[in-house]
Amino acid sequence: MNIINLTNYYLQLATEKRTFYRALAISVIIGLTINLIYHPEWLFPLSINEVNLGRVLLTVFIPFMIIIFSVVISKTNFKPGNISSIDALLKCNSCKKADFHVHVGQEIEECPECKKKTKWSPKQIFSFAK
Repeated sequence: MNIINLTNYYLQLATEKRTFYRALAISVIIGLTINLIYHPEWLFPLSINEVNLGRVLLTVFIPFMIIIFSVVISKTNFKPGNISSIDALLKCNSCKKADFHVHVGQEIEECPECKKKTKWSPKQIFSFAK
């Protein structure tokens, strides 16, 4: 497997503008909500002196990373019937025998050996949709 192409693909998915801003907005809302649940005293006298900035940032950063990770995982789901966003050679993880060349915009097919149990993973990525 060409690890550089695969890494570039994952980074491209993680740094898409829409993904980044959506993850940032959701994680700020979640992070601030969690901080207010555990430290409601910050809200009412508005005592900024008691706020631990590192803890607040970490409470926002963790959901942000979880959201980015879940987006990357969901977009690299090569199930039969899905439309491919890459031009790649896929390998079946179920039987370890079949390979399938898929193009951008093409429907992903079932493995001829495994049928419904097909689990594709990228063996080599040639290009991806931008």
